[in-house]
Amino acid sequence: MKTLSSIILFFLISSSYAQSLMTKIGDDRIDEILNKPILVNLKNDSLINGTLISANLMRGSLVNITIKLLDGSKQKIKPDQVKSLKVRIAKPIKFSIRDEAGNVVKDVTNSFIVFEHPYASQKKPKPILMQLLNPGFDNQIKIYADPNDNIDKSILIRGVQLSSGEIHSYLIAKN
Repeated sequence: MKTLSSIILFFLISSSYAQSLMTKIGDDRIDEILNKPILVNLKNDSLINGTLISANLMRGSLVNITIKLLDGSKQKIKPDQVKSLKVRIAKPIKFSIRDEAGNVVKDVTNSFIVFEHPYASQKKPKPILMQLLNPGFDNQIKIYADPNDNIDKSILIRGVQLSSGEIHSYLIAKN
């Protein structure tokens, strides 16, 4: 019995993988996605193609979206109308799945920054668009940039306040 347990444990450990995550677009880096081609999938399943000419990032959540359509007209979109939004970026980002030893198992090249609703499965979803950090690897688990990540957290231990300044938190949704 111990041998069988050891074999199962060996396969579980040896088949574990890690994946890279996309860097979160900070509120001050909105220029990286402005004036870039965009594809918006609305909740009514219609698609909008155009150029993202105006948007704001508020705590990592995309708001105030204006798109220049292919015919030259402008259209404003509210986050609660959007199912997913993809902005093409100039430099494709390469992601890797690595095994325990650090060997690359699979490479994925992504040319889009994706924003979605992480709360879409709820009866009354919150109307926010958050950046998907694992596009290409999101068939089972979706990892989003946490909108509360910009809040510096600290801990008080015996009268001494410790603060890192660089805390990373994620919102994880299972499909």
